[in-house]
Formats: sequence, structure tokens, C-alpha cells
Amino acid sequence: GRPFDIAYSNRAIAMDAVFLIGLSFLLGPLTAFFPKLFLDKLEYRKPLGLIGYYFAIAHVLLSLLVVDASVYAENRLSLVAAMLAILIFTLVAFSSQMKSIQAFGFERWQKIQRTGYLAFLLVIIHFTILDNGQFVGRQLGQITLVFALLVLALRILTLFKHPKK
Repeated sequence: GRPFDIAYSNRAIAMDAVFLIGLSFLLGPLTAFFPKLFLDKLEYRKPLGLIGYYFAIAHVLLSLLVVDASVYAENRLSLVAAMLAILIFTLVAFSSQMKSIQAFGFERWQKIQRTGYLAFLLVIIHFTILDNGQFVGRQLGQITLVFALLVLALRILTLFKHPKK
């Protein structure tokens, strides 16, 4: 077998975060298009999103421990995108409690939750340009990118299916 590599594990944790948060975001659009199949799955949105957020936090913390400082200097834009994403995800995670719905009112709370899509776009930017696109040059990176773009595309299609009045 392969010896334990914390940097490799850190990348796996990052991908877990992308897929868990992405699945959380997919449930809304899938329910809009296929309510009979997915309506009863909406209850998993919050746990998937929060677990994905915890994985993202673990990735950030591990990155601070294992990534060489020179990598940060070479990837400034990627890191700015990642930092903004984690800040937004933190706001979304903290506002996911029922008390927040009461405190903000449903419409404002829902707008806060939807900023998570912006954070998800920032994550895509982060991993797409990180290390001059090395990750998306690999098959697993391409699969992750296609999945993440599919998540955003389905959300955009949902906006057209249910236009604001």
C-alpha cells in the first residue's frame, strides 16, 4: 500500500468538501425539476452542507500546516478566492440554524443561504487556477470541475424555471 501522506489526504478532504457541498446545492434544483424523486431528500441539504463545510475548514487548517509558504506566494488569486469562499460559507453555516430564520426573516435568510452559490463559484476558481491549473489537468480534477459546473448550471436553470414575479 501507499504510505500515509498528509498533503494527499488534505487534497482528498478538499474534494470531499466540494462534492458534499455540491450535493447539498444540487438537491434544490433536482427537487424543482423532479419533485416526486427528490422532495423527500431536501432534509439532507443542511447536513450535507454542514459536513462539507467542516471538511472545507479541515482543508484550510491542514493547508496552513502542510503547504509551503512559497506556494502561497505563487497562488495569490487562488487563495483570495478560497478565503472569500470560506468566509461566505462560514456565514451560510452559522445562519443555517432555525434561530437565524426567525432573526433575519425567511426572505433575508434565504438570500444569505443562496450566497453559498457565490462561494461555490469562488471554490471553482480556486481549484481551477491553483498551481497553474494542475488539478484540472488531471482526470479527477476534470470530474470535480464538471460536477461543480453542473451544480451551478442546474441552479441557473432553476432560476429560469421559476422566474421572479
